[in-house]
Amino acid sequence: MAIASTPGVDALLVGPNDLALSLGMPVDPSARSAGDRRRHAEALDLVRDTCASRGIAAGMYCTDGAAARTCLESGFRFVSAATDAVILAQGVRSEIQRARVPGT
Repeated sequence: MAIASTPGVDALLVGPNDLALSLGMPVDPSARSAGDRRRHAEALDLVRDTCASRGIAAGMYCTDGAAARTCLESGFRFVSAATDAVILAQGVRSEIQRARVPGT
């Protein structure tokens, strides 16, 4: 966690997929072994705890509100609550449903 010792750094944002790649494991959590999932969780804990001990805000990139809440409850101080791709896809699906003519 050398980056947390860099003068002037006051926040770190974790990209969980980037973290997985840097640890040499699949990006998709469902494709990870139990050991990989444990190592990933331990790495996230290390980032969060190191930031807390140095007075740095730890953030997490999350793809939905449920994940964001979990991260906030675990001690991350800022999160994303959705992605542009997810929001766009949800909006398009909703509008397609509204445009459908019943019986077609």
